Amino acid sequence: MAQVLATTYWNVALGKDLEFIEANKRAKKIHMRLGASNAMLQRVSVGVNSGQYIYNMVFESGAVYGKFMDTVSTDSEWIALWAEGVAKQMATPTGNRLSTLIEI
Repeated sequence: MAQVLATTYWNVALGKDLEFIEANKRAKKIHMRLGASNAMLQRVSVGVNSGQYIYNMVFESGAVYGKFMDTVSTDSEWIALWAEGVAKQMATPTGNRLSTLIEI
């Protein structure tokens, strides 16, 4: 089965980098509890998305990703973390991608 990669791009508010990173550590725990096999955060240094953060979640299959999507929007811990991020205005999502990983 092919793995799925769900990616979200973020512009982080000035001075909120460390707070954003900490929130993503909490998000990773939630997302892995809900089915992601891994999650990681990138900081873009060069190129089109320079200065942005990219949050990636890996899922073992499209079926696992689908189940995750069915549960994440009603998970109370995730809803609370998302609401906290909105209230603190720490970052703005600028785009997302859903990809199939190809073994080479």
